Amino acid sequence: MTFLRFLSEPPSNYGYLNARLRSRMTEFFPKETFLELASGSVGELELFLIDSNYGESYRKGLLQQNLSLNRRIEMALAHTATRRLKEAKAFAEGEPADFFEILLSRSDIYNCRLILRACRTDSIGSGIEPFWHGYGALPETFFQDLWKSGGAEKLIERALLFGHPLAVQLAHSCRELKNSGNLLFAERRLLGEILKYCFGILKAHKGKNADLMREYLGRMIDIWNVNIFSRRENKSEDALKLDEPFLEGGAYLSKRRLQESRNLRELLIETPWQKAITRLSDEGPAIPLQSVMSSDFTLWQLKLYRHDPLGIEVAISYVARQITEWQDLNVLGAGLEIGLVPEEIVSGVTFAGAKGKA
Repeated sequence: MTFLRFLSEPPSNYGYLNARLRSRMTEFFPKETFLELASGSVGELELFLIDSNYGESYRKGLLQQNLSLNRRIEMALAHTATRRLKEAKAFAEGEPADFFEILLSRSDIYNCRLILRACRTDSIGSGIEPFWHGYGALPETFFQDLWKSGGAEKLIERALLFGHPLAVQLAHSCRELKNSGNLLFAERRLLGEILKYCFGILKAHKGKNADLMREYLGRMIDIWNVNIFSRRENKSEDALKLDEPFLEGGAYLSKRRLQESRNLRELLIETPWQKAITRLSDEGPAIPLQSVMSSDFTLWQLKLYRHDPLGIEVAISYVARQITEWQDLNVLGAGLEIGLVPEEIVSGVTFAGAKGKA
């Protein structure tokens, strides 16, 4: 079966793929652009986007009269980033095409968590519909349909009927949330199943690139596990109720280490995550720590860009750069809208705050 699979798959095209991605890296805004925009206004950001690669999507938003200025900006950013990521994936064949599916699974994670949280508050279909991340295995139309389902029961039914393995797991997680009322338990189940799906894709591949993708997934697991460790250390009731709190497969924090460490400092010392220790106060709040680790994870991905011109590193860095720019521009727009000073806005921008270029 493995031999037949090998014969039916196209050869890996890292050379072509990375050449296309490298040429697109010049489309991203440099740090100086963010610093300049942070000192302006929302109106100036709007004019800047109209004349940029986001302009086509922004002009489409102008046709929708009911959208506010900030909502039009959010829509343009979402549509353009989604288009770019889909185009990038289309360049890949063979092994990198499989790895792109893993890299873009963060779309499914993000959207599914939004659905779960709306189920928890019984707010499916109420309020403003989110701009879904539309570059993953599950299409935007799937989540739009769930949002309009009218309630948890119909949502679960529609997700099951959709049939994709991730849609089915979302349905089961929503059912678990409805029965237990524990959002953390439902999110753990969902994340575990999405990661299992991704590791399943990796089974067909070996070598340096596959090992790097395993580290990528392992770092995601580390971040989840540290968040749970912190919540349990702080006696968070929802975390203490988890019978199996930690996910298997962490890159640097084994299950045994998580179970035996007495505190966060002991857990993270002498691992690539130890930089986060210096930012902890004596109390060690959980949410800021998770944010720091997520930022470190993003910077790790960005720095891979120059490691191997014929490996998956370029794709990892490209995807991270695109999603980071999307998030940073959203932060910029929100900060300008509520009148934050430039220093406060820049402090929340990942790339503008980074030293040097990826």
